[in-house]
Amino acid sequence: MFMHTFAGFIKITNIQYNLFKYNTNRVQNNFDIIHLVGVCCCLVYIYMLIFLPSIIFEMVIAKLENLRMELADSMITSIDENRRYNLLQLLKCLREQPPKYTLWRAVEVNARLPLAFLSLSVTYLVCLLQLSHILE
Repeated sequence: MFMHTFAGFIKITNIQYNLFKYNTNRVQNNFDIIHLVGVCCCLVYIYMLIFLPSIIFEMVIAKLENLRMELADSMITSIDENRRYNLLQLLKCLREQPPKYTLWRAVEVNARLPLAFLSLSVTYLVCLLQLSHILE
């Protein structure tokens, strides 16, 4: 997933750079408009491929929080001591080992990943646009 994210970052930066450098006065026929729509669809597709796992993971964490609440409620209302002890052990396990997914122990996959990725992409896009006279 890390390599996929890194490759997606390079693709997105390249596509955004070409999209911003594309002169709007050049849009003269339907082919140019179709090309721009295709580039935008490609950007959306790459963003979804990169960010969908973090969105799904956040949904799983939200469901797990609901499960913790239900377990705590059932532990409080339980009459059987053995069941209460088992529920307490399960709650301790969920509390001690929270769900966390990292890429190469460096990048956490959570709700902040799309924003961090987008800010990094925009930063590199600004750098590329400022240095575009050197690249041409």
